[in-house]
Amino acid sequence: MSIPKGKTSFFGRFDNPEKFRLIPQAGIRIRIDPAGTGYPSCWDMNVSQETGVLYFSPCDETGRGAHTRLCCYDYDSDTSKVCTELERYTLPRERHMPHSKLHESITCLPNGHIIASTHSTDRGKFQPEWMPFAHVDHVWDGFPGSYVIDYDPATGITRNLGMPVPRESIYGMTYDARHNCLYMIGFMRGHVYRFSLDDRSVKDLGKAAEVFCYRLHRGPDGHIYGMTKSGFLWRANVDTQQLEDMGWRLPAQEHNYTNNTWYRYLSQAQNVSDHEFVFTSDCHNNFYLFDTNTCKVRDLGRCHDFDFESDFNTASYGMNELEVDQYGVLWYYVAPQTAGPQYDDFYKYPRSLVMMRWDYRAGKKPEVMGLIGTQEEALVRITCISLDRPRDRLYFIGELREVKGDRADRPNKSRQGIFMIDLAQMRNLPAPGPLWERDMSIFPFSDDEKKAALERAEKYNSYAGEEVAGENPVTAFPISKVTPIRLWRALAGGRVEDAEVNGIAWDGEKLCGVSGENGERKYYFELSPRGPLVFPSGKEADRDETVWVWRSILQKSIIEKSTDAGYEVYPPTSFAYELTKFIPYTEIPVGRKKWLNANLHPKAYDVDENLKLPEVAGRRYLAKASACIDFSDNRQIIGTKDGLLCIAKYGNVFNLGNAAPLGPVRCLCTNADGTVLYGTAGDVEDMGTVFTYDDCSGLRQLGVISYNSHGWMDGPTAAHVLTCCALSPDGKYLAVGNADRLGCVHLFRIED
Repeated sequence: MSIPKGKTSFFGRFDNPEKFRLIPQAGIRIRIDPAGTGYPSCWDMNVSQETGVLYFSPCDETGRGAHTRLCCYDYDSDTSKVCTELERYTLPRERHMPHSKLHESITCLPNGHIIASTHSTDRGKFQPEWMPFAHVDHVWDGFPGSYVIDYDPATGITRNLGMPVPRESIYGMTYDARHNCLYMIGFMRGHVYRFSLDDRSVKDLGKAAEVFCYRLHRGPDGHIYGMTKSGFLWRANVDTQQLEDMGWRLPAQEHNYTNNTWYRYLSQAQNVSDHEFVFTSDCHNNFYLFDTNTCKVRDLGRCHDFDFESDFNTASYGMNELEVDQYGVLWYYVAPQTAGPQYDDFYKYPRSLVMMRWDYRAGKKPEVMGLIGTQEEALVRITCISLDRPRDRLYFIGELREVKGDRADRPNKSRQGIFMIDLAQMRNLPAPGPLWERDMSIFPFSDDEKKAALERAEKYNSYAGEEVAGENPVTAFPISKVTPIRLWRALAGGRVEDAEVNGIAWDGEKLCGVSGENGERKYYFELSPRGPLVFPSGKEADRDETVWVWRSILQKSIIEKSTDAGYEVYPPTSFAYELTKFIPYTEIPVGRKKWLNANLHPKAYDVDENLKLPEVAGRRYLAKASACIDFSDNRQIIGTKDGLLCIAKYGNVFNLGNAAPLGPVRCLCTNADGTVLYGTAGDVEDMGTVFTYDDCSGLRQLGVISYNSHGWMDGPTAAHVLTCCALSPDGKYLAVGNADRLGCVHLFRIED
């Protein structure tokens, strides 16, 4: 086999043919397009341990959701069929964001039924791009909410069990056998919901993660486990129906920008004993063992013991999937993924996927089984794996690329397929297996292939960036202007709910506030400037200077031994605050309490009952004041329960319009001379909104407080119930507090 010198891939330099050994070839079966053509993606599958039938969900998530299906594959007969056409049961509408796929939710119930929840990652017909935070609240263009679908293989009957949470897209779901109910986590708000299959009642357990945390795991103790996007482990106690913080955070991984900022949540977990489960995180190199008896976490070590070189800056090994066989051996794959300013879309490039096994209980090291493929087909992208443990069969679903045949010379041509391995046949064979018989030029890009791929990525990103992240932002402020402070971490191991912020006030450069569940004053906190950012070189940044440290992390690794705090601002900037005091409210002096009563936002207000406030037809009952503040020229600005804003003077009322898609207006604040106003609004069940008003520019909706939208530079932070806001005395900083279960304060540097 001829390998050009100096040619690079995601597996390493092509100067060693041994790197192109396949997995052992016994017991392999491939089924291309198992449910027919037209399904470019599949994000969910599960195999029935009782029957051995594989259930999976091919979809066209960028094609208006028209092809979302629930399918099954029978290994013994080598046949597949469509079980359910989801659009027949979800009442699709052209303007709505569609039910585009099933995601991490296919569950095999004890009665043999297959249950799953719909999800949306696609735009509506009249929307320019998938922009969930921009459209979710819209009465016509938004997402109505996920449905729970029940399929009975014995009869072929499918039932729609209803919409547990309106306007929420379910991102992950698992089954609580002890109480015959489903636990699910919301994509938009990060809340955990309990859905009873007995009476179809729904309970909101509160905010468990920022947003976008998709995997839930039922541990060997029967409780439900997950992680925040920022890497904190939590548990939903199925007996008490309470969310519990486990007091552990996934360590930041040295030189791994992706893990430290984007995907620090639990990506896969498997039970390995009656009291332990193994888990990992997307884009993380290590496995961890959680003991449900002791609630302790043990680092099992790195998932591989090989290194590689890459011409795409820093790379990460992604582990989205993991299985454990009947002998307690871990089976998984590693996929080098790019991360960098030019290559921020992980899935634009073909890469060699490496199958691994690890008998960690026997004290062995991770073993390389080889590249996943045959002499004819290569598996270059995996979205799901599942293990039929009783029959010892391992299933992969993903993108297959032909290396021999009609498509071999067309690297962009791929198709979905099921890649199956009979572990009993290959388990004792020498690994890795044979060499690929041809030059693997589809894996190392030639210069022309690399150029074409980058041009495609640039074209895609420029379009999406223009629509979502550039000229059409959905967030209130650019991420470089934001410092998030997680107050709930100060209550780790206690009542996290008492971190809900219900009042804030500036005291010079210091921000003070009070928190407590349901508006009570349980705790008092202070936030203070962290001071200038000092680099290892000794260079000191000015306080108002944005420092894009992430480029240096990728390219030069100037921050090699950073603490967790060093990764809390995304990207790290010199503008940063930190929590300097968090004490019971009863411990602060009487004088401080009086000062707080006089200065806390939201402030008490008095509105003339005779004022005719603005109203929406048929919603006059919501034309009531929910916030009010004095404004310049002897005016009042009043917000209503319906999210409208108006100016009142001498008994006259001028309607400014909608301050937010949904009400109520919760808090208003102004600068020192009362000429510029900021405010927050939003319903408890929808996205909170920040807005501003001045006489020159009028009323402007600034957007939501969520920095996890659509794959761009994002920090793991989001807030929805925006209870209070306050502008610093110099008018340069806006603070916003939220009363979600995971209470946070967000500080924004206002543009000059």
